[in-house]
Amino acid sequence: MIFEKIRTSFPFSWEFISLLVSVALVTAYITYSICLVAGVMGVEAAAATSLLDLISGAAQIATASAFLLAFVQYRKNSNVHRQQIIAGQASFQINRMAEIAGQIQVGDNTSLENLNKSITLLSNIAVGFEELFKSMEEGIEKAIVRVQWQDMYFNELAFALKGLDLIAILSQQENVDFTDIWFATQSSGDECSLTEADRLLQKYFNYKSVLSDPVISQVFTLKGKIESLDTFVMYFMNDSRLGDLLYGLRSRVDIRVRAPLLAVANPSDFALKDHSA
Repeated sequence: MIFEKIRTSFPFSWEFISLLVSVALVTAYITYSICLVAGVMGVEAAAATSLLDLISGAAQIATASAFLLAFVQYRKNSNVHRQQIIAGQASFQINRMAEIAGQIQVGDNTSLENLNKSITLLSNIAVGFEELFKSMEEGIEKAIVRVQWQDMYFNELAFALKGLDLIAILSQQENVDFTDIWFATQSSGDECSLTEADRLLQKYFNYKSVLSDPVISQVFTLKGKIESLDTFVMYFMNDSRLGDLLYGLRSRVDIRVRAPLLAVANPSDFALKDHSA
């Protein structure tokens, strides 16, 4: 389903303004003609000039109306062309995002090097995409771009982010012993003690517990190791900032559910700041 917002732009369009001008011209001409016929300018003068004035006035109205219609059509065509160009570029950026998201290594292949490269590229693209999306007027083109972004986000990026594995990253660290990792994971949380709502956050709780382990925390921390984390979180994990892109969906974004590894990397409060107010 395509969720198209109701236009909230300036209510008086050029079409409406041109209609008002045309009505004003016609009304003025009719009033002037009535004055002539009624003898305001004199019966003889009215008889001599009424036909000529009628023809001249009709020609002037036709000329003015044709000019206004041409101007309105020109603006309309220019705006449509502009929207199409922006929509095309926005779609291209979304395809680039999907491509990069597909290159994020997950599971046992998760690595900080690959994650840093992917997140930095996505963050850079997101900056330009947001400007394109904001510059689009609400209409079918923007609605289609919104659907394309949602498809990329939930069918590509969300799966990749949720598949990032903290244990794989820890195993690649020279100063972290595998035995310590194993003991940390054994005490990383009891699934039975979680409420139904918290089960969605189980991976986040487990990762947080592992990183809080007395031995692991002495030799490793994720904080500061993920480049462009705050920028990425702001553009892809901030629910209030994504409000327009998520328009029409009930799905909400919680970084602890969507990207538990990024959540335990402690992004700044600014990155998750509520922008809805």
